[in-house]
Amino acid sequence: MLSELMNRYKKMSAGVKASLWFMGCNVLQKGISFITVPIFTRMMTASDYGVYSLFCSWESVLAIFVTLNLSYQVFNNGMVKYSHDKDGYTTSMVGLTLTLAAVWGLILISLHKIFVNVIGLDTRYLLLMLLDMVFMAVSGLWIVRQRYDFQYRALSFVTIFSTLMNPILGICFVFHMADKSLARCLSVALTNGIVMLVTYVWTLKKCRKHINIKYWTYALKLDLPLIPHYLSMVLLNNCDRIMIGKICGNMYAAFYSIAHNASMVMNIIITSINSSFNPWLYQKLSEKEYGKIKEVSRYLLIIVAGVSIIPIIFAPEIIAILGSDEYSSAVSIMPVFSCCVFLIYVYTLFSNVEMFFEKPKYTMYGSVSATVINIVLNYFFIKKFGYQAAAYTTLICYILLSVFHYCIMRCICKMEEIEQQVYDVKLIVSLFFMIIMCAVFISFLFEFLFIRFLVLIVIIVFAVKKKEVLVRAFRKPD
Repeated sequence: MLSELMNRYKKMSAGVKASLWFMGCNVLQKGISFITVPIFTRMMTASDYGVYSLFCSWESVLAIFVTLNLSYQVFNNGMVKYSHDKDGYTTSMVGLTLTLAAVWGLILISLHKIFVNVIGLDTRYLLLMLLDMVFMAVSGLWIVRQRYDFQYRALSFVTIFSTLMNPILGICFVFHMADKSLARCLSVALTNGIVMLVTYVWTLKKCRKHINIKYWTYALKLDLPLIPHYLSMVLLNNCDRIMIGKICGNMYAAFYSIAHNASMVMNIIITSINSSFNPWLYQKLSEKEYGKIKEVSRYLLIIVAGVSIIPIIFAPEIIAILGSDEYSSAVSIMPVFSCCVFLIYVYTLFSNVEMFFEKPKYTMYGSVSATVINIVLNYFFIKKFGYQAAAYTTLICYILLSVFHYCIMRCICKMEEIEQQVYDVKLIVSLFFMIIMCAVFISFLFEFLFIRFLVLIVIIVFAVKKKEVLVRAFRKPD
């Protein structure tokens, strides 16, 4: 058996091997991060963990401005456009990142009191945040470059190193330092700093020219219009925790973060599915095989729907493992976040089509609209109903996000003279309502583990035996 698998592996192309390793590294990284959460929630108070969550949330927001997400879409496009000088383009993006960081460093020093008041963290956290953003941005460019070149061995080694080093340093620092939240932030920044140093030296071996005006101009011209989209999606994922911390306190931000992270761990699987599906999707879109896309996406949607239900079934147990009894109130909002997991995948399906046809302006409209609505709803409902209300406003906004991007995708398809539906909308809507009904039903069974376990077994058996029926029930002639 093992030898047969090894033979199949050896016969795989470099691209397929790289995809498997990248997927494995992603699962390992997210899995270890998830597993170590219970350790830190028990070593830190809820208030301390809330400060750390606030640090991470603000870092995600500010990184868009500090680094301009240069390792995202603009880097991939540059690898294609400047394929004759990939080393030079990579190093120039590193140079641009460092230049932007230096500018923001001066701004931070000059206006640190304003940043402290707005963010709610003292200067020590701000400096760590700036350094960590730079560390991740520089190493991120190297990581994307390795994926582009299918260099999975080096990337796997670096990923495993950082995945293990982060919790080890974190446990040591938190145990020995009085300020537990600062200790956790410091361990993260130090780990990313070591990785950055290694990857930076690696990059310099290929090319040392950090400044290339042509490459910088190209990157900024392409990247700046995408900033509203990047910012909107980060705010949609993080503004609720930031606002909870401001309105309710850091302790409640910790409760909310535990429930959010516990549900979103399923995104490990979903992200892996999308990473494998997206290249295939682009190929079929270029070949105009829309019926094939609809057929394959049906199966993937059913799988994602099933994955989304798992955190609902085991919500009390997951919260008990991740946190102490102090976090028990977070159980009630886990089903809501699980519904969001499915919608995140749905939105991704629509946005992938938008990005294929290079319509970033239209993508921005849907994301910005959903985010603005989320901020407004959070402002009113968190004050009135407490931190748990943020979960429901997030669900509403993910529904709107999916609807907006579906409409945008259809408009783009009409512009490209594609009349056929790329995805099965009827199936998407039906699966979403099935998840909602499961969430409501199982919420009344949280005290009965055995019954919830039976529900899971029934769902699995039914899905395996009736997978063809599940698809055909919603199928229309293409």
